[in-house]
Amino acid sequence: MRKITILFSLLIATVVLVAQSNGPIMIAKKYQDPSSVVVVPQPTNPAPVATKGQLSEGFEGTAFPPTDWTMIDGDADADNWALYTFSPHTGLQSAASASWTSAAGALTPNNYLVTPALLPVTGDSFTYWVAPQDPAYPADKYAVYVSTSGNKEADFTTQIFVETLTTPDSIWVYRAFSLDAYNGQMIYIAFRHYECTDNFMMKIDDVSGPATSGVGVETATVDNTVSVYPNPANAILNIRSDNKILNIRVFNIIGQTVLNEKPEVTHAILDINNLEDGMYYVEVETETGVKVKKIAITR
Repeated sequence: MRKITILFSLLIATVVLVAQSNGPIMIAKKYQDPSSVVVVPQPTNPAPVATKGQLSEGFEGTAFPPTDWTMIDGDADADNWALYTFSPHTGLQSAASASWTSAAGALTPNNYLVTPALLPVTGDSFTYWVAPQDPAYPADKYAVYVSTSGNKEADFTTQIFVETLTTPDSIWVYRAFSLDAYNGQMIYIAFRHYECTDNFMMKIDDVSGPATSGVGVETATVDNTVSVYPNPANAILNIRSDNKILNIRVFNIIGQTVLNEKPEVTHAILDINNLEDGMYYVEVETETGVKVKKIAITR
């Protein structure tokens, strides 16, 4: 009877280049190109363009996980994070993971809900609201992890917070953590629901954080031979791939796009004379997927 009442409530409740060959293309700003490559002039000192802005996710959409978020079913039981419409913090929905369902009974979850790639700068924090669903069985355990290497399960080895929920049903608690330790790095943050069983559900809502990079997940079919060199770079940057390069986007550590080109070749050369010294990310889209490389510009 402890969950039937709740379940019943649920029921009612980028410049275009003209060359089409596979030879190298020079994408010029101030660099004097050789005669063997095609040049498309670019404006001097282009204004950075913000990508997707700050992370702000209330799980109000119809698709789940939301765009650029991912889920990992670490215990492979087919029960994972999902949209939940009963007593969200705000709006109509939250994200929830279960340690008990009417269909399966007791579960022992190992479920990850992973943010998009984030680019924190000094002063950025990561915040969210959390609550259990069942007032009599609140003891679901979860942890928050940060990865600087990727968004797969094995990447999440750094735990920044862990707790076992104790608050009554629908009492939401606010959590906030500084990300200053990750200033200038591209990171992923994961909520992991684990090491508990036979309670009910834990819920996450209204997640906020630093700028999202706009970088999607690298697909399994992505061209692993993409190379970006030299690194560190000075005046020019080579991008080479076995497959045609459809788009190159360079963005800085706060997620602003500073170059965006569509070379349509297998070897492109970027003139980076107008970019300031510092760390950048180069997103290379080929015919088989997307690859992201981190580079430094030093002079």
